[in-house]
Amino acid sequence: RKLNYVERSNYSNDDTSDDSDDQYDPVDHEIAQMRQESILKKIQRLNYEDEDKLLHTTAFAKLFEFVKDYDVVAKTSSSNTSPVRPRSEDGKSGSAADKGEWKYRGSGYVKFIKCMEVGYNCGMIRAELTKNGTLETLMCHELTDEEVGPMPSKQGKAYTWRCKDWAYRTATRTFAIRFDDDMDALKWKEELEQSKRNNRCVRTRRMGPSVLDISAEVDDFCSTFQNLSTSVSSPSRKGSGK
Repeated sequence: RKLNYVERSNYSNDDTSDDSDDQYDPVDHEIAQMRQESILKKIQRLNYEDEDKLLHTTAFAKLFEFVKDYDVVAKTSSSNTSPVRPRSEDGKSGSAADKGEWKYRGSGYVKFIKCMEVGYNCGMIRAELTKNGTLETLMCHELTDEEVGPMPSKQGKAYTWRCKDWAYRTATRTFAIRFDDDMDALKWKEELEQSKRNNRCVRTRRMGPSVLDISAEVDDFCSTFQNLSTSVSSPSRKGSGK
């Protein structure tokens, strides 16, 4: 009886394996493989191995955005749904800054990445923050002359700035970042200022040499023209003196 039971169980397992082979769909398998490849490409892009160079990764931070008229993330306009503010003493309904609100965007690590791809942005350093546990990029921009100021109410743990960002679409956005420790915030500020100096130098070198070369060519042409004019006029003066 035990032998017969073993033979029957083996036979039933063979039947299920045949059924699983019959249910195999090459289209579903190809779709699953394409999804895996797309995820791997996103992960490789986050590792910055091909065309970018990762310079520094900050401590864990929380990102906020001040939304006034249009929410880039939600793709909605907040002008019609803005709450009514109390009137001030002069009768006005409030300042322009009171019409917006701070929105929490997510948490993650800010990465400073240097672009190594040959082109206009080669050598530029951008600040990028990817939401923790996902592949969603919350902010991505390059700073040059933008002012980054501390938030007095956060005791040196938070900074705010306004810049042109292209995480979701190219738009001017107002950010605020907050760290758990003031030293982590100070380290982030130092890295940010260093990236701003680098970006200014890259932009200056990109525009400066062409202007300098043109001015040098103009100076050479003027000096050459002046030498030719003096050499041509000198024989006539000698002839007039005889």
